[in-house]
Amino acid sequence: MAYTWDGMKKISFLKVRRLHKKGKLVGCYRLYPEFNMEALIGENYSWAEIVAHHKAGGEFGYEKVA
Repeated sequence: MAYTWDGMKKISFLKVRRLHKKGKLVGCYRLYPEFNMEALIGENYSWAEIVAHHKAGGEFGYEKVA
């Protein structure tokens, strides 16, 4: 199964790393394709959890601006 909501723009893990290094990852989402769900990345996120999500096949994205 894949993550399918059209209101979400998927981003690469390279982009995730760049946003993290700039302190701008907060507000993006972890995407769970197997459940077609997302979880907001909050201020107290753990970089280790972000990496683990990626290694487990998880995706990332942000909401498209209307």
